[in-house]
Amino acid sequence: MLIPNPEISKNMIRKKIKNVAPFIISPIVLGSAFTMGVAGIAPYVGLGMGKNFFLNPVLGVTQETMFNLGLTGFLLSGLALAVYVLGFMLTGYRSSHSGQNTALIRQINFAMHFWRAINRDWVVVILLIPFAIYVSVFALYSLPGIPWMAPDSMTYIGFSPIRTLLYPLLLRVIALFFDQPIMLVAVPLLMGLTATVFLAEIAQRLIRNVLVSFSAGLLLLFNWPLIEHAVYLLSDYSFYAFYTVTLGIVLIAIRDPRPRWLMLIAVFGVLTMAVRPIGFVVFIAIPFLLMTDWRLWRRVTAYLIVPLILLCLAVSSINWVVFDYFAMSRFSGYPVGSNTALLLKPDTPTQHPELRDRIVEFAKPYKEEIAGIKGTHERFRQVVNTGNPLISGVGDITIRYGREKGLVTYSNTETHKRLVSYLNSLSPLNRTLAEIPIQVSPRWAWIDETLYKLGRQAHLNNTPDLMRLSALKMWFSWKSVVTSYGVKSNFRVQAPFTPGAKGLGISLSVTDPPREDIPFVNVDTFNLIDGLIRKLGRRVSLPLIVALVTVFTVVLMVFQLIRRQAVSPVTAGLAFLGSVTVLYHLIVSVAQFPIGRFFVVVQGGPGLLLFSPLLAMPLMYKLGADWVKARDNGSRPQEID
Repeated sequence: MLIPNPEISKNMIRKKIKNVAPFIISPIVLGSAFTMGVAGIAPYVGLGMGKNFFLNPVLGVTQETMFNLGLTGFLLSGLALAVYVLGFMLTGYRSSHSGQNTALIRQINFAMHFWRAINRDWVVVILLIPFAIYVSVFALYSLPGIPWMAPDSMTYIGFSPIRTLLYPLLLRVIALFFDQPIMLVAVPLLMGLTATVFLAEIAQRLIRNVLVSFSAGLLLLFNWPLIEHAVYLLSDYSFYAFYTVTLGIVLIAIRDPRPRWLMLIAVFGVLTMAVRPIGFVVFIAIPFLLMTDWRLWRRVTAYLIVPLILLCLAVSSINWVVFDYFAMSRFSGYPVGSNTALLLKPDTPTQHPELRDRIVEFAKPYKEEIAGIKGTHERFRQVVNTGNPLISGVGDITIRYGREKGLVTYSNTETHKRLVSYLNSLSPLNRTLAEIPIQVSPRWAWIDETLYKLGRQAHLNNTPDLMRLSALKMWFSWKSVVTSYGVKSNFRVQAPFTPGAKGLGISLSVTDPPREDIPFVNVDTFNLIDGLIRKLGRRVSLPLIVALVTVFTVVLMVFQLIRRQAVSPVTAGLAFLGSVTVLYHLIVSVAQFPIGRFFVVVQGGPGLLLFSPLLAMPLMYKLGADWVKARDNGSRPQEID
């Protein structure tokens, strides 16, 4: 009589379980994902809306509750499916001669082919375009009273010399072709949404991970701080559009440094600077391009640096003709007035000691109030809150001082007046914009230059306080590197664009509720998607993730350069995005007082960096394959197509 070997029986059972398990687990996981997804969208496919939802009278379940449950279940099922596929990648990689686990290998092959299929070109564009259309309809149709006015809107509409020319000219060009005021924000909005989709697609072609590129694109599309500033008559979203496109072109050039991409970096970089001069930070791309291959220096010089210089000279020449100054902008001394006031000391060397003494005396109570606050967060809030009063006060003191001493020089404003008068006559909407008078300031150039020189001395001669103040602002400004807050139910704090009213409605308030005529296009639905990033932010530190990824990629790139290894385009691209973000935050923290709208407009880079840890997923496959190979005593692994 044969006695069965228990060990052989156990091994046979294990093998059968391994071969059968995929066909049992796979339908369960996929079926649960499909079921929960259907449950989530059921309220919107004819099974009742609002209080008429079919489960409401039976179980008391509302439409919103069901949607949240379905969305949560769908995400959890998707996570389970991802774990399931990764489990195959980690454990199912078998030896070629063993002939075992063929079912597992087939499913691994299917998973790998599926992964490659969804990571092809244009997939991210196809996925994001419906969301971009939704956001545009929501912003332009649901939000009441747009475009919205802000105090700074009048400086753009009135062509104030404290602003650059590009955004005011963009408004007037739009007004040439359209009579509806809403188009003044619709065009920049569409520019920004297109830039978002463009950056996500370019990132996808660089990193080949749809989870990263699609998630980042969705985050930027459904980012209410960005959309909110898009429907104001402000330059914020136009700056975001040019800045984001420039980031995308740099990522292309890092992978494929052809002359046309280098020239486009120069063109869009200068356009970014022409909206806000701080856009020059994008040209940190130059050293990154050279670090990927130093032999490119001739090409970079000829097709990027030379066009950059020529375009900057062209913009400066236009400013000289219109505003009577030769520079990209004349807004460098005045906005640092808060720093100047806080850093000036009675012994700071300067050409105007009496002006220095007046500002020191004026800023004394502000400095004492800030110094008396113990908590760092409260101190930071006080620095931000005193920013505008300090800037205005320093400007007024400088004007009075210049008048008393007869030092004020005046710029020629005739060309400025003629240009704006001509633009005001070109179309009905331009004539409406003409209700904001031309903001001419002949003495502006002298004020800004005087404060620039005074501020430079204040910063250079008080390094300890400058470092402490900058570190405080940098620490808390970085917490806004990825920011999001939901849409409110009313918009009474916004001022509607109102032709015929004083200041085009700057003193009015939006009283109408948001429109909800189109199904799903409403505040609640927008907040459902926008709220995902807020929920994530409550569980993990988003700024910390961005900072760690930045440090990791920069250190990795430096390590590769030291060892004279080829720098991966993915490493260089992520290191560039992190470095340009850090540089932008650092400049704002050193030179100005940081407010939210300054950082909202540069979320393109942080959005990609936030999800870039998902790039480690392909490494799990390699590690799993190596582990199985070692387990099989060094046997040659089977190739997977």
